[in-house]
Amino acid sequence: MVKKVEAVILDDRRSTMERVMAETGLSYGTAWRIIHEELHMNKVSACWVPCLLTPLQKQTHHDFSQQNLTLLEQNFCLFHPETKEISKEWKHPSFPPPMKAKVQKSARKVMLSIFWDNCGVILTNYLPKGETLNSDYYCNLLQKLHDALKQKHCGMISKGVCLLADNAPVHMAQASVVTAHCLGYELLQHPPYSPDEETTLWLAI
Repeated sequence: MVKKVEAVILDDRRSTMERVMAETGLSYGTAWRIIHEELHMNKVSACWVPCLLTPLQKQTHHDFSQQNLTLLEQNFCLFHPETKEISKEWKHPSFPPPMKAKVQKSARKVMLSIFWDNCGVILTNYLPKGETLNSDYYCNLLQKLHDALKQKHCGMISKGVCLLADNAPVHMAQASVVTAHCLGYELLQHPPYSPDEETTLWLAI
């Protein structure tokens, strides 16, 4: 009977309990028990996505994720102060409450650039205090990446590195583009329908 219930559900995964009962002749309680306790199945709502991709588009995403080297540029606080709610602790009535020093303001934010691929981190770089992430700094950062690739992934350089960057001014500046081409990097198009990919730059073989 369990297989019969499973067959009804697999025939139409939107089947109602009424249909399962009609097709199998089972009572509501028996059908519910088989579905939840024997088959361990639950009825869930569909997850909304920006677009349903074709098999070719899915393969493009898969190939891209397996072959890319990524750069994320993000501002980070040096520490995140705890709120009183987060710092609450369980205690016995006879124990004194915990104490903590007054929260100090975060000293500053720092810009962290991280290059990585599917094997791990290739290069991390902190923007020094007082400097600006302009085209000159970005060109030097690309050179640092190239040196790191020579040490960790020399095969990637020999095969050719493809550069995918967003349209941020620092990435599209003439000096940045010239430096990328001088290093042998080739421009690469974004995968179709990839709004979740918010990193500023990708590199791929």
